[in-house]
Amino acid sequence: MAILVKYYFSANNVTITSSKALNNPYDYRVTIDSTSFFQVNYMQDVVTDNHYDDPNRKERHIVF
Repeated sequence: MAILVKYYFSANNVTITSSKALNNPYDYRVTIDSTSFFQVNYMQDVVTDNHYDDPNRKERHIVF
């Protein structure tokens, strides 16, 4: 999924829980990357999280 979008959560500084991300959206663990794999125009403003099947990560996506 991350290769289709322009921005994705990269977890460069380990992961972050939803509650910590909501409490501090500028936390060093909130890492968004934009290294391109493919250029898919209709996905350019989409941010993804590859582990969205975990219901505790939905709030984290709001921070992204």
